[in-house]
Amino acid sequence: MVQQWVVDAYLLTLGALILVAGSLSDQ
Repeated sequence: MVQQWVVDAYLLTLGALILVAGSLSDQ
């Protein structure tokens, strides 16, 4: 069973990567 904090950390990391990739592609 996956721990909730693992899911939260994964989603936060994934969201951060998407934001960074989006800001880089806009430049």
